[in-house]
Amino acid sequence: MNQHVNGATEQVVLGDGVDLRGIKQPELNLKLRRLRDRDLPAICALQNKVNAELVADGHGAYVVVRREESFAAHLEALGVMLGVFDGERLVAQSLMGLPPRADSDHGCDLQPEEPADKLVVMKGVLVDAAYRGNHLMQRMGEVGLGLARLRGRHQLVAEAAVGNIASWCSMLALGMRIVACDEAPSDHEPLYLVRRKVADRPAQTVQRYLNPTQPWRVQRKTFGTDGYHGVWYRGGQIGLAAAD
Repeated sequence: MNQHVNGATEQVVLGDGVDLRGIKQPELNLKLRRLRDRDLPAICALQNKVNAELVADGHGAYVVVRREESFAAHLEALGVMLGVFDGERLVAQSLMGLPPRADSDHGCDLQPEEPADKLVVMKGVLVDAAYRGNHLMQRMGEVGLGLARLRGRHQLVAEAAVGNIASWCSMLALGMRIVACDEAPSDHEPLYLVRRKVADRPAQTVQRYLNPTQPWRVQRKTFGTDGYHGVWYRGGQIGLAAAD
């Protein structure tokens, strides 16, 4: 983690925010900052908007709908939620969980390898449809990695539904790796467990491949030490690439 990323993370966590430029829409002038209690109405409004869009597209299961009290409890207990603003409008958001003790509930359906107090858990990532393609999830993830470094934590972890290809592709682009796959105990949804260790460097070689559409039926286990770190496209098919 370089000094610039750590400095930007500290600036965001302190509430000052940092300016972003859109990748797909470079004319956008966005700001990434920490969310506070005063932002709760906007947080819920964005969640409801994104959920309605996904339900209309047949993907409503990808959003965990939370009440305002749930977001407020997260802010009180863990204190870090990130938002991207276009002017006064909230267009993307993410919760960063910081479990206080080794035996705390880490909030994952699948089991990370580290004790809970060594993790930063990224969840509840939502991006307004009009702003997708600008790498906003990756930028929030970069802050999560910087937060792990600043707080002495070892890993940034997240979960993604196997069918939510856009989500886990964004995680892999951040340098995270798919390290396990199983059905969630809560609803039997097939999930990937994705993580990046603070000390990880991007893998350089590609050897193993896995078609990700239904891997949980074939291989319900952890995917080795390094896991899958990249995505390949071949003949209209998408797959996962693993380090040698």
